[in-house]
Amino acid sequence: MVRYKARLVAKGYSQREGIDYNEVFYSVVKYSSIRILLALVAQYELDLDQLDVNTPFLYGDLDEEIYMSQPTGLKTVGKENMVCKLKKSLYGLKQSPRQWYKRFDSFISGKRYTRSYYKPCVYYNKLPTDLGEAKKVLGMEIERDRRSGNVSLTQKEYLQKVLQRFNIDKDTKSVSTLLAPHFKLKPIMSPKIIEEREYMTRVPYASAVGSLMYAMVCTRPDLSQAVSMISRYMHDPEKGH
Repeated sequence: MVRYKARLVAKGYSQREGIDYNEVFYSVVKYSSIRILLALVAQYELDLDQLDVNTPFLYGDLDEEIYMSQPTGLKTVGKENMVCKLKKSLYGLKQSPRQWYKRFDSFISGKRYTRSYYKPCVYYNKLPTDLGEAKKVLGMEIERDRRSGNVSLTQKEYLQKVLQRFNIDKDTKSVSTLLAPHFKLKPIMSPKIIEEREYMTRVPYASAVGSLMYAMVCTRPDLSQAVSMISRYMHDPEKGH
């Protein structure tokens, strides 16, 4: 059975600073923090558990008074000119990420967790917790071998989806060197004729580079040199790129 999903998103671009929102800063976890945490788990043979929050932005409390027009297709008959007063934050609002972070910080601090001075997105406590063994975080699969004391990060599922998305055969021959020294890319390789330029408009070059960049940041630092090279030509790539 086909199931459809919908999400109500506010028109945040129409918000006015100082009236509809003030501060919007919020802390974002760094992948280096996750890798350090996993290294400590492996070194000290710690348990690694996880939890997730569905639609987190909807839990944030608003500090400002915000009104929103009724969603298209859901207007109340006879009250079409009335607006909705938001009690909670909503996807699309500029302050939603910050309000969620403030709510989470207040909640987790109330559970006797302490925020790290060096990593604002890392909290710790010395109380026993059991929320289920961690298997996946931010698209990265966590594999653990307690016998050898190893913890590793992979993106097998993500990379398989990347191969499917760009129609790359899973049996494609692999190489040990991602970008050989003799292989040079230059701006002069950009399209010169209309036919070449039209052809490249049908090639998802930037999307492919972005997909590789995510893998590079998370689990594949060996891709850094190659991704750095090909990302220089996203504005005007050619077949050679």
